[in-house]
Amino acid sequence: MKNLLVRPLAILTLVCLGFAPSLMACDEASFTFNSEMDNGDGTYTFNIDLCIEFNGLEGSADWFNLVFQGGTFSSVDSYNPTTITTSGGDDYVGAVLSGNSEIRWTFGGFIPLHSGQTLCTNITITTTGRPAEIDISYHDTYGGNCDDLYTLSVPCSIDNVALGTQTACNPATDTYSQEVVVTYTNAPSTGTLDVNGQSFAITTSPQTVNLTGLTADGNAVSGAVSFSDDTGCSSTVNFTAPASCSACSIDNVALGTQSACNPADNTYTQEVTVTYTNPPSTGTLDVNGQSFAVTTSPQTVTLTGLSADGNAVSGTVNFSNDMGCSDTVNFTAPVSCSVGCAADNGTWD
Repeated sequence: MKNLLVRPLAILTLVCLGFAPSLMACDEASFTFNSEMDNGDGTYTFNIDLCIEFNGLEGSADWFNLVFQGGTFSSVDSYNPTTITTSGGDDYVGAVLSGNSEIRWTFGGFIPLHSGQTLCTNITITTTGRPAEIDISYHDTYGGNCDDLYTLSVPCSIDNVALGTQTACNPATDTYSQEVVVTYTNAPSTGTLDVNGQSFAITTSPQTVNLTGLTADGNAVSGAVSFSDDTGCSSTVNFTAPASCSACSIDNVALGTQSACNPADNTYTQEVTVTYTNPPSTGTLDVNGQSFAVTTSPQTVTLTGLSADGNAVSGTVNFSNDMGCSDTVNFTAPVSCSVGCAADNGTWD
C-alpha cells in the first residue's frame, strides 16, 4: 500500500505550500529535435529524443504526449517505439488520438513507481505533411502542468528555376553563356548555390546566375540546381545550347591498309583515315560514296566492295549534314584477279 499513498501526499503538499500545478518547472524534462527527412511522397520522418518529467513534487506522469499542428500536417502515420518503459519498469503504451494529430503514451496501471525513475528515449515519427509546431506535454498527472512548444524551422526549398538571357555562340571559342534565375526559400547561411556544375555565392532570392564557357553544340542541357550545404534542397535546369559556330574542317585524309584483290568477286577493301575539326553533331561521314557514323577524329573507315581494275580512284570525303565540309581521297585499285574462261584442246570436225 506504500505506493498507493504517494500521489495523495504529493497533492497535499502542493496545497499546503501554496504551489499551483501550472507553476511547476520542467526541471527534469527535455526535447531534442535530431533530424527530419522528406520522403518525397508527401510524408516526413522525424527523429527526436524525449525525456519526461519524473519525481519531485509532481510525482510520476499518468501520461505524456506530442501534438502536431500547423504547416501542411494532416496526420500521424507511424511512430516507434509504441511502448516506452521507464528505468523502474513501468510501461507507457502509445496511441494516436485527436484526429490523428496526437501521440499519447499512457501508464496502464494504477500508480507508477515513484522511486528514482527516469524516462528518456529516442523516438521516430512519420507524418503526412510537415507540421509547423510540436506541442510537448512532458508530464500530465494533475493537468497540463509541464508543457513546451517546439517550432520547426522552415525547410530550404528551391521554388522555381527560370531561364534568362542566352548569348550567341562565340566563334573564337565555340562557347556561349546562359543566365538562370533561381527562386528559393530559407537557403543555408553557408556554402554556395551550385547550378549545372558551377558555384556561386548565395545572395538573395530570386538570384540570377550566369553560366559561362558552355559548349555550343546544339544539344539539350539538363543540369542540377542545389545548395552545397544542403544538397537535398535541389531542382533542375533545362535548356538547349546554340549550334556550333566554329567552321567544320577536314584537316587531313590519309590512306591505310589496302587488301589484295579477292578472286571470288574481283573486289578489294581500302582503309581511309580522316582527321577533322568541329564536325556536325548529326548525320554521317561519307567517303567515296559510303557512309559511316561520326565518331572522333582521327577516324578510320574501311571502304568495301571496291572493284579491282587497276585504275586510279578519286572519291569525295564530306559530312552529310555539312556538305561544304569536304575533301577528296585518292588511291589506285589493284589489278583484276578474276580467272577467265579457257577452252580445252580438242578435235574439230
